[in-house]
Amino acid sequence: MRIAKRIGLILTGVVIGVIAATMLRPAMAQKASEKPRIHEVRLEVLEGGPATNGQAFSFIRDSKSNGCWMAAIQNGKGVTSLATAPATACQ
Repeated sequence: MRIAKRIGLILTGVVIGVIAATMLRPAMAQKASEKPRIHEVRLEVLEGGPATNGQAFSFIRDSKSNGCWMAAIQNGKGVTSLATAPATACQ
């Protein structure tokens, strides 16, 4: 009797797991098709003296919170610093 009870509990757990997995799969597929939350609004490259050698600034916007940041990019290698920017800079 104990073995039958254990097998029944295991099968119940498997069935619940299968049902949960089939219900979550469509929700995950919808999230994958959404547009990215953070995107670059514009890129400005500074040209001039030695202090601006390869320096570029990019304004980055968060589509959910409408936050705006200014990112400094050095020689195209990635963001070297990040600072908040006014919302008008990302429009």
